[in-house]
Amino acid sequence: MNERLLSLINHPNFEKLCDDVWVVHDFTTEEERNFYIDLAESAPEEDWWQREPGWWNGKFLPVPKDSSIPSQIVEKIKSIIGDPDYWVWGNPASVHRIKPGEKMFLHADNPNEKSGLNNWVDLSFVLYHNQFNGGEIIYPQLNFEYHPLPGDLLMHPGSQNYIHGTNEVLPGPNRYNSTMWAYDSRAKKLHEEGLVYEGYKTKNQLHSLYNGEKPNDIFSSGEREPGNNV
Repeated sequence: MNERLLSLINHPNFEKLCDDVWVVHDFTTEEERNFYIDLAESAPEEDWWQREPGWWNGKFLPVPKDSSIPSQIVEKIKSIIGDPDYWVWGNPASVHRIKPGEKMFLHADNPNEKSGLNNWVDLSFVLYHNQFNGGEIIYPQLNFEYHPLPGDLLMHPGSQNYIHGTNEVLPGPNRYNSTMWAYDSRAKKLHEEGLVYEGYKTKNQLHSLYNGEKPNDIFSSGEREPGNNV
């Protein structure tokens, strides 16, 4: 683990699950979890994201902009990270729903730079809000899966070495979680302009921002440069 993250180990609820996949149990309060659950279960179906035919339809619900809960959680996360100013921070401003019979496709949170795409996601955070059956998060390359608990804060790198998805959610409650990311600090301008989700072409615009450099490897070996793994 990089020295910027070593303070995580000191958290009383910290657990290393496997290679650079970590969890802090009971990270969120019951009030914070209920905020997301109540929002999800009270929202009319038309409020859930309906963009175009595809997997995300009906699975993404924005949090009201006047809510203080997402920023409150971001500050809590930053408080347990040893060097929070190194990153540009997103926030958990949505709730995700996977219904019984559904599962999430395999993906990496930072696209493959060789395809000309990059969000410069260094760290990924997942907040789990409720009990559900099945729906384990799976990491095929690590031969590992984990069934999250309410209140868990799960963390992993965004790189291609940490492709993940979920098993099918089994009969019972919907699976509710929220996600956020910590971006390489040199991508601040792209983050502020809302380009980190747009499949921005790295060959010219992003590489000129980086002056031809690759982002620093913040993890345990030089093999894990975010955005440069296949």
